Amino acid sequence: MKAGAIAGLLPEIYRDALPASPVLAALLAVMEEMHAPTEAVLAGLDISFDPRYAPDAFVAMLARWLALGPYLEHDGAARVQTRIDPDALRKLVSVAAECARLRGTSEALVTLLECATGVSGFTITENPVDPRTGQRSAFHICVGIPADAAHRLDLVARIVAGERPAWVTYELDILPAGPDGT
Repeated sequence: MKAGAIAGLLPEIYRDALPASPVLAALLAVMEEMHAPTEAVLAGLDISFDPRYAPDAFVAMLARWLALGPYLEHDGAARVQTRIDPDALRKLVSVAAECARLRGTSEALVTLLECATGVSGFTITENPVDPRTGQRSAFHICVGIPADAAHRLDLVARIVAGERPAWVTYELDILPAGPDGT
């Protein structure tokens, strides 16, 4: 805020005294200088909330705001930070709102899994046939995990458990690697 704008907020008696008071003018100049850093931050505040440009630590906070916190860390014997690549986390945060709108659908689950692991090729089979009975398993899904994402099984399991509808059971199945090793 410029000194002139600050002066406009002062009571009338101070505004009238301003032309004759170098002390008051100096005080307004100091106030202008003190507001400058805060105003610079506020001018670029929208960038802080954009996961493409925000600092890494702030992206993690945005993820927690979007209810992705359980997928970032978990409580075991000790609090363990799940290593999600910073670029993958930025992508995960950028799709989180749309996935929240589609929560409980195969599309949202696959999108979250692919963004979190950085691997594509996840499949969801709804109501698969039970090989023991030959009948379809109602309210059950089978999540096919690409071989490249097998090392992230803990993260995949937490995402599936958190994003599936509460009444749906699930199983995780690591898909065989293709001929090219993927």
